Amino acid sequence: MASSNSRAFATRVAPRATGGHPRWEVASRMAAIASGAFLVAANRRGARLAGGSWIVGPDGDILTRTKLNAPIVSLEIDLALTASARLTYPRNVRD
Repeated sequence: MASSNSRAFATRVAPRATGGHPRWEVASRMAAIASGAFLVAANRRGARLAGGSWIVGPDGDILTRTKLNAPIVSLEIDLALTASARLTYPRNVRD
């Protein structure tokens, strides 16, 4: 359960994250680290998977990712972790 002072952020990491290039994963991880927030990257084109999808924690760790045999993933997250992550370097997020 999120506390009243926790916030969820949506970040557009890349306008066209297609082609399976590793830079999209790096960009997602850096966006999560810089913002101190969880990041969800989903890459689907219609009914078929155009590339991988993943969930990144506030410290840039990939927490889960889709696979061919698991095209949909979910994860329970604790939004309070964003508050503690924002107290550490290199975050510069202020209310």
